[in-house]
Amino acid sequence: MKNGKHLDFLIRKKKVPADFPALYEDIEEVWRAFRELNECRTSGFNPNPIPLSEIKVWCDINEIRDVHYYHDLIKALDKVYLDAYIETRN
Repeated sequence: MKNGKHLDFLIRKKKVPADFPALYEDIEEVWRAFRELNECRTSGFNPNPIPLSEIKVWCDINEIRDVHYYHDLIKALDKVYLDAYIETRN
């Protein structure tokens, strides 16, 4: 499992190419944070954004000092996720 369970599954099912680009090492931790926080989001008719409070708790638990850096990147990933979700619903 070099890419994470979900991406490895998609590669095996030929939904993405086997040479799908790997993440840069310096962003792997942020991607892990996003994946874990993605499971914590609430939803109504659509998924809601990941709350700042959840990002802060995640950073505290994982002893992350630069909370602003993680917040900015996770919120950017979250926006892409939510935009893609809305696009698939239209």
